[in-house]
Amino acid sequence: MPDIFHSSEQPQRSLTYKGLVLPLVLLSMLSGCASTAKLRDYIPLVESSDKRAYNTMYIRGIFNWWEAEAPYLLQKNEAGDYFAEVSLIADGQPYDFKFADSVYTPDLTCGAFNPAGQMAHPDKKIELLCAATAGNLKFTPAETGTYRFVVKPGNPAELSIQLK
Repeated sequence: MPDIFHSSEQPQRSLTYKGLVLPLVLLSMLSGCASTAKLRDYIPLVESSDKRAYNTMYIRGIFNWWEAEAPYLLQKNEAGDYFAEVSLIADGQPYDFKFADSVYTPDLTCGAFNPAGQMAHPDKKIELLCAATAGNLKFTPAETGTYRFVVKPGNPAELSIQLK
């Protein structure tokens, strides 16, 4: 049996042995550090419930000079949805609008996913983006009257428009 400690190959085997041990020690130290990380820190959980304070939001648009005025404050209905009513003139021009609180808090500013805007129609629900980057929604009324803008909370929230 060869004597590995007194062989002429000792330095080479010793280097090989040391060459394997050091990376293994370092690897075990790194894996020990990595094991304290939580997956939730890197992949946020999706919340299914919408906790936005819609009762603090207004419909804000060209029809009210983008102001947060009491008549345009969203009100809660029996179904748990929020609505505001707006009198509009059918002049063929679109009305730009968004939903936002009095100071445009990013999470409480809801509009179009497309920053360039999106057309809204009474027969079609629209998913709302609630973020600082939300674009304007646009609505061209077919007839003069009072329209009810209904926001259904959710992730994402949805908008529907009804002629009252």
